Amino acid sequence: MPTRAAGGADRRGKPNPEEAGQPVADKPTRLSVNISPATEEALQMIVDREGVTVTEALRRLVGYGRVLYEATAVDGDELLIRRGDQTERIIIL
Repeated sequence: MPTRAAGGADRRGKPNPEEAGQPVADKPTRLSVNISPATEEALQMIVDREGVTVTEALRRLVGYGRVLYEATAVDGDELLIRRGDQTERIIIL
């Protein structure tokens, strides 16, 4: 992330559009991480089943994880899976 100088410009002298009142486009962030074999397997499963890139598989899994996290850890909800007429309680640790 560039360091901002006085007057809303970054170190290279480029103006900060947010401070200039201009809309800021959503710009993807490049991220380099080490993942476990289980995480790699989960990503590959989505790639194979959905026919998407690893990047898209990661986006989807993070999105699913966020929903689960917010429901259980933030809101204190229970997560249920219903298959036909059977409902199972899921506990996420």
